[in-house]
Amino acid sequence: MATLHKIIIGKTGRLQHQKIFSGTIRSDIFLSMTDIMRVFDPTSVIRSLLALVPGIPLAGCLVTGTDSDPVAIASRVAGPDFSLTCMAEVLRPAVFTEQDKHVPVTDNVLELSKIPSTISHHDIRIQTEPARFAHEQVASEFVERTEKIRIMDERIELDVVPPVYRTATKQIKLSDPRTRWKPGCRAEGDGNAATCLETTPARYTSVTQTLVDVPARVVQTRIPAEYMEVQRLIRIKTGQGTGIIPARYRTIQVRRVSKPWQIRVSRQVPQTSRTFHLHLKQRPEQLLKMPALCTDRLQPGQLRHIQLKLQQAGYLSTITGTLDTLTLSALHRYQHDNQLAAGAFTRETLNHMALLDQ
Repeated sequence: MATLHKIIIGKTGRLQHQKIFSGTIRSDIFLSMTDIMRVFDPTSVIRSLLALVPGIPLAGCLVTGTDSDPVAIASRVAGPDFSLTCMAEVLRPAVFTEQDKHVPVTDNVLELSKIPSTISHHDIRIQTEPARFAHEQVASEFVERTEKIRIMDERIELDVVPPVYRTATKQIKLSDPRTRWKPGCRAEGDGNAATCLETTPARYTSVTQTLVDVPARVVQTRIPAEYMEVQRLIRIKTGQGTGIIPARYRTIQVRRVSKPWQIRVSRQVPQTSRTFHLHLKQRPEQLLKMPALCTDRLQPGQLRHIQLKLQQAGYLSTITGTLDTLTLSALHRYQHDNQLAAGAFTRETLNHMALLDQ
């Protein structure tokens, strides 16, 4: 028992199909879809058949729907059996991760400046001779001494030593080496898959860095106090007499620190960096064996189904039914772009093309 649909070209030139029979079908009066797919261009053949013999029924199960494109209809016809009876050595692609790396070009720098201390000045009077009697009946006794008078306090002076920079060139790896299957290459014999591999070397770039080697620092210098020597007469015994000779004084200027040295941040220069987009391997490539179609036993019908999928994906322009270099190259590029194991017609690839029953 089967259900028949007929496909005709209507008056408007659009394809139409409708259910015409449900029952037993005589196989000698129908064209199978496999017969149609054996020719060079299935689209033109279907159009020619429908144009010459309007209403001819096509054997097979066509999905009822609204598609008017014969290629779309033909792609939904049950294809040939794909039996994975061989083991093929294939290249499982690497898994890459993408990340951004920020590389400093210049460091964050604090520019320091110093504010000197504030020195105040004032005068002091030092008695060099005490008062005495102008007319002494009993003489006073004196002793001469040398005394040190502090004229400047001890202080701490600050100074800024600027940073020391170093210039270096750093190498940045932008991407790890990548190995892929050469498009169109066929590995002859077991263990020869390595002959079909090509490796793109890792990519690097360089960046020049100007970084702080020795940071800026503050240096303290201790300045000792300053003194002046003054000769003085010190009375050790007071005499007697009349009249007074006033005491003698000496004026000395002394300095005092009224505000100490200070260091302040005059400017902050922010860090600058460059950002690089990296492609690094999370998992490396691997040669392994997988179940696959036996290429020496591929039938033209099987190849045409595969070529049709490659054509619909934009990798192949001509359907030939033969396993030529163009087909292999299209297959390998398809596998590479879709992160599939490359080098053979594997279950993974056929599943991705929707050619196997899930």
